[in-house]
Amino acid sequence: MRMEMKKVFSSWLTFLCLGVTLACIGVFFAASAQNRDVLSGAYEELLAEYRAEYSEEEICGRLSGEKDRLWEETDAAGESAYTQKGKYADSLYGDFLLFNRAYETADYIYRRLPEGRRNLVKDSLSHITEESQKKHPDESVIRENETIIAKYNRVIPCELKSTGDLESMSAGFDHTYWDFLMIAFTAMLAVRMFTMDASSGAYRMLYSSVKGRKSLFLRQFAAVSAVVCAVAAVQSFCQMVCGALFFSVRDYSLPIQMAEEFEYCPYLLNVGEYFLIKFLMKLLFYLLMVSVSVLIAVLCRKPLPSLLWALVFGIGPLILMFGLYDYSASENVDPFGSTYRLFQLLRCVLPQSLLNIRTYFQNYDMIYFGGLPVGRLIPACLTTAAASAACFIVSLLRFGQPQKR
Repeated sequence: MRMEMKKVFSSWLTFLCLGVTLACIGVFFAASAQNRDVLSGAYEELLAEYRAEYSEEEICGRLSGEKDRLWEETDAAGESAYTQKGKYADSLYGDFLLFNRAYETADYIYRRLPEGRRNLVKDSLSHITEESQKKHPDESVIRENETIIAKYNRVIPCELKSTGDLESMSAGFDHTYWDFLMIAFTAMLAVRMFTMDASSGAYRMLYSSVKGRKSLFLRQFAAVSAVVCAVAAVQSFCQMVCGALFFSVRDYSLPIQMAEEFEYCPYLLNVGEYFLIKFLMKLLFYLLMVSVSVLIAVLCRKPLPSLLWALVFGIGPLILMFGLYDYSASENVDPFGSTYRLFQLLRCVLPQSLLNIRTYFQNYDMIYFGGLPVGRLIPACLTTAAASAACFIVSLLRFGQPQKR
């Protein structure tokens, strides 16, 4: 595969696109540094101290009392509260912010999180009772509520620790602009690799035998896929580094529900498993993008039209999903409207949905096949994998064959 890798990097365009991609990672890294959590070290020290000294029942009360005391001291100190040295932070006001933040964390972990999940179970039990008392009960409603009870009637092993700022960690690296860039980069690599020989006329010699064609196709496909996967891995690694350095995302063994945006996640996942799934889903889409771009290049054999069609496939549905997501997240959305239902349907089948899997884990987000609950992410994965396999097989069969006149 050495010759194919040389072919990938034989053009200045490849280095230009790769340079732009890496430059964007650098920009995200710099932006993360500017938005870093400057109180993270003191905050973790405070949590560790209270975790060691007090029981779960005492922590919220102790933090609340200390927070109120610091607020009174801050109010009495006036302007000097911003310069007076605090016990944990650089100022008395900084200490108040730390205790307020620690109290909010403890209140969420020990009170709001379990209470919210208990309320879901209670509501589901009420719905089952109400439906069962009807003359003709709807079994699907009963099964759905039984599934909700099974998912949420479980203890989340939380403790007074910080998951870090997962939202800020993902702000730049998971932005839609990055997805646009990776789609364009992937399409460019694949189209150039699979149109270079055909456009130069070399394919008549290179593709002289079926075995030779298949061998060359596999090597070229592997070379493009390896480069794309390497760039995606570098991006994910840089995101992990930024999370650890600037946003205190260091303990990947903590339950994902300890981050408030995932309060109602029905799965028993930790932070590390969530980020691993996110990375694998992006890889799955990028490999589909490679397969589709290769198929278009094999059928068209002309660089510019192939690239344009590949970009239409990759970016067009992503723009559609981006618009539908904004609509579904608005306050006035109609959950029974046709637009919202279209969005939910596309999330089950559209490969571009894999680029932002956060919404699949924030709530109870399941559909039913034959009475069995299945997360919406599963059919999206299967659709993407099937489409990738189909494009790969068709490309392999058509690679190097003479065009029909």
